[in-house]
Amino acid sequence: MCELLRLELALEDANRRLEDARSNLQWWCDNTSCADSQDEAESLVDEVLSEIRDLEQQLCCEIELWRQDLESYKMQQMDEMDAYMYSFFF
Repeated sequence: MCELLRLELALEDANRRLEDARSNLQWWCDNTSCADSQDEAESLVDEVLSEIRDLEQQLCCEIELWRQDLESYKMQQMDEMDAYMYSFFF
């Protein structure tokens, strides 16, 4: 459960960083007049945004796997409890 929380917090952090990068890019574009360096900066920011999106996708997949594992564990625990209770009555 702690691992799931850690992954969800990492996803939130990645989203914050993505928004910060977008905001910084917009500010930079609005306040820069040199087209060559602006294109270079936009390219670098696009690369960083792509990496953040990849991380976000990876974290989403990991979170879903952890949720599935948790659900499976819960079902296993319920089955074990049912078997234990059944052994008392029969």
